[in-house]
Amino acid sequence: MKDMTVSKAMRWMFIAQLLTLLVIIPLVGWILSIVGIVMEILALYGAGKLEQGYQKAFYLSIAALVWGVILGFFRDGGFVYTLFSAVGSLIGLGILYYVCSTTCGLLRRSGADAVAKTGDTVWKINLLCTVLGVVLTLIAAIPVIGILASIASVVVAIVQIVGGILYIIFLYKSAAVL
Repeated sequence: MKDMTVSKAMRWMFIAQLLTLLVIIPLVGWILSIVGIVMEILALYGAGKLEQGYQKAFYLSIAALVWGVILGFFRDGGFVYTLFSAVGSLIGLGILYYVCSTTCGLLRRSGADAVAKTGDTVWKINLLCTVLGVVLTLIAAIPVIGILASIASVVVAIVQIVGGILYIIFLYKSAAVL
């Protein structure tokens, strides 16, 4: 990790995001997804030596990993699982914040304002979708409102997919510019 650059870290994170998308493939997808998670953690660790924001994202990634293991014990669903899942979403949002804000700062300093604006958009979309997703998940338990919350959750999920795609594009462009 001595030779980690921000550009290399962004490239690793880009590849990691692509690998985690392959989780839908039985067995092989899970293995590739785990490789992607490890790559992202290593990238954040290396970049964290260069920029404080990436170090915070690294610590949150470790917390997310531990939180995911804890969440696995509550797979029965229910209220406790919903609350723990919401906390996991907020940890993920924190990771995204530190990656986007730190990268956007570096991009602006290097004169790549257009790519930085993409990062700002990624952050705003994910912030909105995460907050709405958590709120909708919590109110979905209310019988009358639950149906409307479930329908709204589908819309939020679609927008979040768009946000995820924009994040991957942002990582790719950032790796090229930085």
